[in-house]
Amino acid sequence: GYTEECTRRNRKIVRWLNENTDVQIVIIAAAWSGHIGMLYTEEQAYNKSSSPRVLENSREVGAQLSEFALQKTLESIQSENRHILLLGDMPRPNRNLNECAFSDMTWLLRSNCSRSYESLDAKEVNAFHKMSDKVLISVAALNDKTDAILPTEKLCKKEKCPTFLSGELIYRDSNHIRLNLNTATLEEIGDTLGLAQYLDSIR
Repeated sequence: GYTEECTRRNRKIVRWLNENTDVQIVIIAAAWSGHIGMLYTEEQAYNKSSSPRVLENSREVGAQLSEFALQKTLESIQSENRHILLLGDMPRPNRNLNECAFSDMTWLLRSNCSRSYESLDAKEVNAFHKMSDKVLISVAALNDKTDAILPTEKLCKKEKCPTFLSGELIYRDSNHIRLNLNTATLEEIGDTLGLAQYLDSIR
């Protein structure tokens, strides 16, 4: 299944990195905030029964398991001259914004959206990402060559997180970034996150 395929793929990547120690920068990105709620389910009961410390199915427990597993993964790929960047996931709408945007851009009659799609509520976003962001910060603090960049911190302002950059809606569904964004939009995302500055700082 999906879980087994991810395990096989990740093991191959770790093995490749350990065989190629000349790789100096490793960037690890994932939908962290979603994963901590899916580490074990009724369909994947093994994930729960295999760990005696798992007593309940909750995001708190999922965050604890994520931190432990991520720490072990980094220990397996760290080398003397290698930098590791943990890239947090983008602020999640957790609802599809496309229908709202399409409704405003077409003459076709559609039901009005009950909530604005032009930005996300920063308080809601931060609450949803809080545990997974904390995991990345905690793990990054364990090694001086490991850093974390959190898009929730970089993109969200006091009350809002933008859903449009360079005039484009950046989301394609409830949690993924569009694959067909213009170059200017991609550059704005990179600049806002500080990716170029990070790469310059470790050279």
